Amino acid sequence: MVTKLNSPQIEEHWDDLKDAIRAGVGSGVSLSDDELNNMLHKFLRGEGQVWVGMQDSKICLVATTFFVYDMGGEVKHLLIYSLYGYSKIAQEVWNDGRNQLLSFARGSKCGKVTAFTSIPRVLQVAHDVLGGDINTRYIQWEV
Repeated sequence: MVTKLNSPQIEEHWDDLKDAIRAGVGSGVSLSDDELNNMLHKFLRGEGQVWVGMQDSKICLVATTFFVYDMGGEVKHLLIYSLYGYSKIAQEVWNDGRNQLLSFARGSKCGKVTAFTSIPRVLQVAHDVLGGDINTRYIQWEV
């Protein structure tokens, strides 16, 4: 089962959540304590969401999402910003998470749910288990 946490829950469990968020942003990205503190304030103001997946009465995953806007068309999308799994996650949890995010995105008038990653396991799950399109590539240059 995957659930969106409310502000008091986020605040109460922030010390554990921030470690999972930091670990779940993927390779090449590092979040400073100040950046994580900024994220906490965004979550508490409702500008982002924290999701937890439960398996065998334990948290097995933590994900965060934010609304982003397509620059050209001004279309709102839901971006999966971080995703961290504590253990092997059952397909039912992955499916429930996908369904919860799609439902939340639809209710929030989003065009798509998007994510970017360089983690092979996340790509495999996104494609093989969840049926996501993983063909688009994100290109970046350090400045």
